[in-house]
Amino acid sequence: MNLLIDAGNTRIKWAFERDGALEQSAHSVHRGRAIEEAVQPIAALGTPAERVIVSNVGGAALGEALRKVAEERFGAPAEFAVVRREAFGLRIAYADPKRLGVDRWLAMLGARASNEGALLIVGVGTAMTIDGVGADGTHLGGLIVPGLETMKASLLAGTAGIRDAGDGRAPEIFASDTGSAVSGGAAHALAALVERAAAELARRSGAPGRLVLTGGDAELIRSLVSVDGIVDPDLVLHGLVVYARNR
Repeated sequence: MNLLIDAGNTRIKWAFERDGALEQSAHSVHRGRAIEEAVQPIAALGTPAERVIVSNVGGAALGEALRKVAEERFGAPAEFAVVRREAFGLRIAYADPKRLGVDRWLAMLGARASNEGALLIVGVGTAMTIDGVGADGTHLGGLIVPGLETMKASLLAGTAGIRDAGDGRAPEIFASDTGSAVSGGAAHALAALVERAAAELARRSGAPGRLVLTGGDAELIRSLVSVDGIVDPDLVLHGLVVYARNR
């Protein structure tokens, strides 16, 4: 089996892959914690792995910690996924592949592996990323904006009179208290951007595309948009399945 690791800005997710299927999925929060503590659950895994394949956007220190775990626990070098301009039926819009986050690239690969036609891939975490992909695998480009919690934290840090950002759940469009107004404003702003991007994808493709969301706040945003969409919490890991199979 292969061990697949998705190291994001806030969380590390991992799963074993057998014949294209994910098993034993789990996660650990690393933001605000000692890195050694965050990766300890991976080091404690009892299942052997032939390969350890990593998507890392969490920084060099986290990458080094995962490299050590791969070598010391599994006896295998960590294989860090690298964005390729054209591979696996996907051609990215960026002239310099290194400028595109590997998690976005893998999310596009994962979405294309199980969906047909034009796709709108949205990752809703520390940041919200949006990528459009044509039915032929041509990446149209994308957007990056602050995620829900990042947006609320920025507003609270930049204002003197707002102290409460609420819990961000099921926000009303017209809130009756300041906390709900902040949470609702952030959530509906993100949802509106997703709808705007979906409309642009439909205009370019000539037909509505498939909306695929992932990330910690994906379910919330999906509940607020008028576009039909699915949530795949393991989208980057599914992209790593494609990467591992074809490498």
